[in-house]
Amino acid sequence: DQPQVAIGHYQKYLEIKPDDLAVQTDLATMFLASGEAERAVRAYDAVLKVDPKFFQAHFNLALAYRAAGQVEAAHASLERARDNAPDEK
Repeated sequence: DQPQVAIGHYQKYLEIKPDDLAVQTDLATMFLASGEAERAVRAYDAVLKVDPKFFQAHFNLALAYRAAGQVEAAHASLERARDNAPDEK
């Protein structure tokens, strides 16, 4: 319910462990929750530059693109998420 508070905590954590892609993705999700879809897109893209197969970043990027009104980009991100989904076998 308080994305701005969470953003501050994630940023402090990333000062200590800047390479934690899961937390970078969570931070991007808080940007999205606070209405900053464009900032979220940039943050997810930064994660995917480091790990192009990061499923959660692809999936959440699709949500961010959708929130930003970029429907085609959202569909493309969902396809990449599907291609990188963890195998449940």
